[in-house]
Amino acid sequence: MPIEIEADEIEDENIVEGVAETRISKSEPISTENIYDYTVLKIKALINLMKVDKKLKLEEQGYIQTLIENSEIGDETKIELANLMDSQGKISVDFTIFAKEPDEATGMLFDLIALAKRDGEFHLAEKIYIKQAGKLMGISENDIEGTMAIG
Repeated sequence: MPIEIEADEIEDENIVEGVAETRISKSEPISTENIYDYTVLKIKALINLMKVDKKLKLEEQGYIQTLIENSEIGDETKIELANLMDSQGKISVDFTIFAKEPDEATGMLFDLIALAKRDGEFHLAEKIYIKQAGKLMGISENDIEGTMAIG
């Protein structure tokens, strides 16, 4: 995110000269429009991960339920997500959307790993799912492996 400098703060032009992406403008509000999309996608991906090892554990279900309840999303969406936990099959998640936002992709990777290890077992199916998701999010295989080792 570029640093914003109020017009009246600039007394010496040399201070801002050569600073990459410095804008002289009035402060603009930060858009929160996409936060909702990432939250819902993240929860859907976590639901998929929970189901991938074919062993639904209470620790994993409780973690996801807590995320749903504490998310800043509408009540209808919360109900839909809670119902998806009980549904069969995978939920469609476009991980490439996370590639545009490295912070969101990193957060997603850590959340996936945290959920996978929550029940004390890190299953092969969970590792494969996380590696595939990480690649689609634009994260290198080395970074994925390293994060899984420490995460």
